[in-house]
Amino acid sequence: MGKVKVTFADSEKTVTVPSGTRLIDISQDADTGIVYGCRQCNCGTCMVEVVDGEDGLYPPSVLEIKVLEHHEGGAHSRLACQAKVVGDVALRPRPRD
Repeated sequence: MGKVKVTFADSEKTVTVPSGTRLIDISQDADTGIVYGCRQCNCGTCMVEVVDGEDGLYPPSVLEIKVLEHHEGGAHSRLACQAKVVGDVALRPRPRD
């Protein structure tokens, strides 16, 4: 399994992690401050905006797409509890209302 770089654009922090790691786990280990609730693809609190490298994530599941639509996620939104890295990616937490 290869290593990939994940950049948190809001804090300009970049970490190198194994491919296949979930964004929420990377965020928690790197102490980047992505807010999350359930970790089960239900609440939508961990929504992030992919700034660069969208192809560096596994495609979203049907359930993730449904939750993103329910929470009005844009075209570059993903749920950190579901998205797994497969290549370099840059992201930032979605601003809260």
